[in-house]
Amino acid sequence: MSKGERLRLYMQKNAPKPPATFIIGDIPRILHATWGLMSVSMTGGFVSNSRLQATEPDYIFRGHHELLPILQRHGLFRDA
Repeated sequence: MSKGERLRLYMQKNAPKPPATFIIGDIPRILHATWGLMSVSMTGGFVSNSRLQATEPDYIFRGHHELLPILQRHGLFRDA
């Protein structure tokens, strides 16, 4: 089963509610399937920066230190 299919089944079963749910990844086909979730994409993986940008994620980060502030702006991990 593909990652996209596993994600689709998880979403159907658990019905997580945006904006408390986000997806982080570097695979464009997964980012396309976010169902209104905040999408955060990371560079430096298998997929080129231009392909990541073409998926139009809500955020693109280059280093791990950039991720927490992005999530905190959306009310997540405020005490971290």
